Amino acid sequence: MISTRDKRISFHQDTPLAPHQHPERPLKLVYPEHIPESLLFDYMNASSQPASIKSPESEKYIFSNAANTDLMGFASPDQLIGLTVRDLNFSRSQEGNAWAEKIQRMDCLSRKKKCVVEDTDKYLNENGILSYKTTTKLPLIGICGNVLGIVTFSEDLTHRLSHRLLYEQYKHICGKKIAIQKTLRHLEIESYFHVPPTEAELLNLIQRAAGKIDKDIARAHGVSKRTIDTHFANLRAKLKGDVLPSIIFRLRNPGHTINTI
Repeated sequence: MISTRDKRISFHQDTPLAPHQHPERPLKLVYPEHIPESLLFDYMNASSQPASIKSPESEKYIFSNAANTDLMGFASPDQLIGLTVRDLNFSRSQEGNAWAEKIQRMDCLSRKKKCVVEDTDKYLNENGILSYKTTTKLPLIGICGNVLGIVTFSEDLTHRLSHRLLYEQYKHICGKKIAIQKTLRHLEIESYFHVPPTEAELLNLIQRAAGKIDKDIARAHGVSKRTIDTHFANLRAKLKGDVLPSIIFRLRNPGHTINTI
């Protein structure tokens, strides 16, 4: 039998989101105080979110579910078992090395304090697409109070971000010009533009897709409705055909196909 502790430490305070827009996740642990090991492994294997267990002393992976194995770039869990985060390819880059160091500090803190450690972070994946995720570390405590392993759960929260917050996260990482292009690509509407929109045009498009009328958009930006009309006129001129209504519909309904004929 093993147990988990629900004493929590917030490891890192990321760029805050607006309270009504923060992609909250439940803070209660899924497990009861004492659970059979087989139940834990069954739960982690069935999870669609990345999950793993490391040795508390060597920090080597001793278990990885399919989602975590795929995330780390391996075809089989057996290829990951016995490795540390330092052995993974991404840790060789400057950004990857910094992330690996943070993971090791979180593992160490969870082991020493015997507590749950949580962190929310954003980064660009290998395709340059934003990933906004939360990582939770919790120690597996043996009957004698010793730490048997460090469990890690990750959850991708990117899909919970509003389009406006998605753009703001890209802007924080890449700067305004690149953020516009990456946001269009992320939302899968980049191919419908001859020329990328300006920031004002993109934000107006996002707000209209969110259900705002032009008068409200103008008020929110402190400009006249005529200015908003000009922004949308310029936006239409940058599109491949009369597809603005279809783009707005697509933003409200992901997966919708836009006909440019």
